[in-house]
Amino acid sequence: MSAGVPRERGGRRNSGLRQSRGRTDAPHTSRRREGGTANTETTEALSLISTFDTPQSSWHNSRPASTLLSSVGLNATGKSGDMALFSDSGIFQRGSNLAYRGLFQSPLPLLGNSGGADVSPLRYRTDLDKHVIHFAFQRFPHSIEIVEDEDVMSNDWHFFWMTVGRVRTIFSTAEYRLSESQIINHFPNHYELTRKDLMYKNIKKYIRDGNNAHPAARCTPPPWTTYEHTERVPNLLRFADCVPVTYNIPNDLHMLKEEFKRQPGSTWIVKPTSLSQGRGIFLINRIVQLKKWLKERKEMDEVEGLPPTAYVISKYVANPLLIGGRKFDLRLYVLVTSFKPLVAYLHEQGFARFCATPYAANALKDDNLCSHLTNVALQKGEETYNEMHGGKWSLANLCLFVQGRYGAVCADRLMRSIEFTIYHSLKAMENVMFNDRHCFELYGYDILIDDCLQPHLIEVNSSPSLSTTTLSDRLLKEEVLADVLSIIFPPFFPSSRAMPYWEYRLRTDLTTAVPSGFRLLHVEA
Repeated sequence: MSAGVPRERGGRRNSGLRQSRGRTDAPHTSRRREGGTANTETTEALSLISTFDTPQSSWHNSRPASTLLSSVGLNATGKSGDMALFSDSGIFQRGSNLAYRGLFQSPLPLLGNSGGADVSPLRYRTDLDKHVIHFAFQRFPHSIEIVEDEDVMSNDWHFFWMTVGRVRTIFSTAEYRLSESQIINHFPNHYELTRKDLMYKNIKKYIRDGNNAHPAARCTPPPWTTYEHTERVPNLLRFADCVPVTYNIPNDLHMLKEEFKRQPGSTWIVKPTSLSQGRGIFLINRIVQLKKWLKERKEMDEVEGLPPTAYVISKYVANPLLIGGRKFDLRLYVLVTSFKPLVAYLHEQGFARFCATPYAANALKDDNLCSHLTNVALQKGEETYNEMHGGKWSLANLCLFVQGRYGAVCADRLMRSIEFTIYHSLKAMENVMFNDRHCFELYGYDILIDDCLQPHLIEVNSSPSLSTTTLSDRLLKEEVLADVLSIIFPPFFPSSRAMPYWEYRLRTDLTTAVPSGFRLLHVEA
């Protein structure tokens, strides 16, 4: 079973990410909106609310029509309003019980219980003084101890939530070895996926090698067509459509110049390979702009005595799906416990991040990118930014909106396409990632959706933010961290009785034994 790969007719899967639990006989509109005014959006939003029953899934959010309208920047009259994307109460039906799921309720039954065995306290350490990390461990079923040791190379711990800088220190030290009862939150070369230039390089190689090997064996129905056999296309070609055309600068400069000749006037986005939070990003649509910037950058590096800064330049998605006239992207949480074999889980509690200002496709001359980039660090500087709600919308609400505007079938295919994209991006790293059974990784995936409901992989973060600025943000991240612990910790850990679990977890969907917001990304043959 493969993530995001459609089944034949009638073979729909149950997914925590899809809102398919409304009335199946409810009328849906399957046409795409070619334009329209705010009043049109208001009518559509009111119509979609009236066609659905209250969602029954525990992760769905029950909200009235007026709340949904305000969350897309509209009020009942169709006028633009505040981006009230979350109310601060009743966000999820689980409410305050979010942190009591998973391992906090029951251990893995397949391995039995402790039977009164003497299990030593679990000693955890963290480089990040974040509430959600400490809160998750406070709910741990047996005794814990927090280790506060300033010695960088101290080995007196069982679990270490560390920064990527600390990971480099540990794995670059030849004499440092992890014991059988130690777990850390990063793979040794996690940057193969999370550094922008390396991610695109590995994905290109994966697509090229796969197509050269046996393309005919990689065929499945694409989500945007019917399921007839004659309409099947190679999986990897579908995956290539989900990754924007990207070049590394300065290595691929000659190819980029040829691209500008083929597509004059096209818009490109330039990003530093190792920075985050929207820093150093800008847009260009002429090759002369790039040449001028490269010259200035080279002179600056020479003055400062720095090596050349690596950048990537990607084809800008100029037709993003807009809600309330604003651009948004998705932040999804993916847990990987192994790359060989690939074992990855997708969490149901993602969210959409909205720009605080309306989208302006022709605003390339402005230095202000707030209508183009959704980074919270950037949006906070805008006068229209709502600190109470954070400019975010739950994934459940996004599914509901897409269902109402495009129909349930299109919404389902969108989510399967997103899963498909995530799965193949991880599969592309299978042969380059150093697999270590002591390691896991919680990735933050950033996905952009265009107005044809095509997902685009923007980037992958190795350390998704655990800071919380709103109640909804705190509840969501507390749940994600609790679910991470419920999967990565063996029963009886750190006792030696936990050791058989390491092999067990590589061939078992752990979410079937432990209630969790994560769902295994399956692989179809």
